[in-house]
Amino acid sequence: MYPRLLKHFRVGIAFLVGFSTLAFCVHPVSAVAMPRLDPAFGIHGLSVRAGENLNPGASLAFTRSGDIVIVGSLRGVGEEFGCLGYYLASFKSGGAIEHSFGTNGLVEGTKPCRTRSSLAIGRRGHITLGGSGGSSFPCSMVDRFRFDGFSAPGWGSGGMPQDRLYCYGPRHGQGGIVTRDVSIDSRGRVLIAADSLWGSARTVGVIFRVKPNGDVDKRWRGSGLSATGVDGVVRVQRPSSELNGIVEVSSLRAGKVLAATTSHGGFGAAQFLGSGIPDPSFGTKGHAWVDADSTSCSCSKVEGMARDHQGRIILAGFTFRRHGGGIPSHHRLAITRFSADGKLDRKFGVRGVARPIRNTFYTSGVAIQRDGKILVSGQMDDRFAVVRLLRNGQVDPGFFNHGVFKTRISSLGGTATDVRVDSKGRIVAIGGVAASEPAESSLAVVRILPR
Repeated sequence: MYPRLLKHFRVGIAFLVGFSTLAFCVHPVSAVAMPRLDPAFGIHGLSVRAGENLNPGASLAFTRSGDIVIVGSLRGVGEEFGCLGYYLASFKSGGAIEHSFGTNGLVEGTKPCRTRSSLAIGRRGHITLGGSGGSSFPCSMVDRFRFDGFSAPGWGSGGMPQDRLYCYGPRHGQGGIVTRDVSIDSRGRVLIAADSLWGSARTVGVIFRVKPNGDVDKRWRGSGLSATGVDGVVRVQRPSSELNGIVEVSSLRAGKVLAATTSHGGFGAAQFLGSGIPDPSFGTKGHAWVDADSTSCSCSKVEGMARDHQGRIILAGFTFRRHGGGIPSHHRLAITRFSADGKLDRKFGVRGVARPIRNTFYTSGVAIQRDGKILVSGQMDDRFAVVRLLRNGQVDPGFFNHGVFKTRISSLGGTATDVRVDSKGRIVAIGGVAASEPAESSLAVVRILPR
């Protein structure tokens, strides 16, 4: 299976090598800075796990030793009920499977309706997973593992390792929680970003904060209360407007919390003080907002957030149009940038919003290089794709083919679901192939040398 997958990958690589050679003949100076796949990683820059019921990875993080840890969903676990199990995988810094992690480099949570979509690694090396669990009333579910893939003690009541559930919203079979992101602050507290679905009427963006042992932090209050009346959850709301869904959450200095939000037509960010109250020094009453696309019959969605070395906030997502039958089409990459205090950077892109690619692009994640260049992962032409932009929001012409790296993971194509920059400045993107047949599904990791 693995050699067969690599066959399609090598075809794409051959094209890229040829393109690089041509670029050298025409522009020898720029060719020196041309990025390339890392030959020291996996096979020709690619590492794949296939045929193990693994859907493409959802999120990645790095351990202190440089290993790559990935969380994703398992294919075929309770899917007849719309539920999935989850997996946690680990790769060594050279791309090989970390066999000492879990069982043969893999931890599987096979209980249906137990998904994991995000992860964070704290200072002690513990891996914290965020997802959703339950069936009639899904709640945010968080659990923790040691660096070797085994359950971490002390997470949960009585010192016993277990899943922790955090619920918000109406009960009685209506609504539920969809966890979008987890983050760990300097004090070891866990921030959980989630969408609380209130029936079919609206989506409420909420942030939970829990103590290092998993208990709800009642000092995190703001203006929101859980359905049980327990403090520890804050609603994310745009002033004088509807409640928004939440995408990512990040811990800042002085205990402040930054969240990326999304709603019809625009991208936004909200910042809170350590108590959970909106930060009055950020944007307008704690919220920054920009219309991503002023075109009629257009919608938008934020998929990732990152901060550069100046503290500026970069939000990446896409805009799309709805045609007959409400079917969305022509997903176009859109990126905006705010200053650290929530002001729109109108020098970025066109009046604060960059739309650098005309092709249909399904955005999934964003990261910032040390030099300020912006990386966006996603899918383009049904292929695994990474786009690099200059600091002003324009496509970087020195990054592979006109600013875009794309390749097939298998004959079915592929998608890139997340991208990060490691401690050595190398670009690591994950994804894979989601297929109806277990043998065709895969988890893929690609590493790119920035120069």
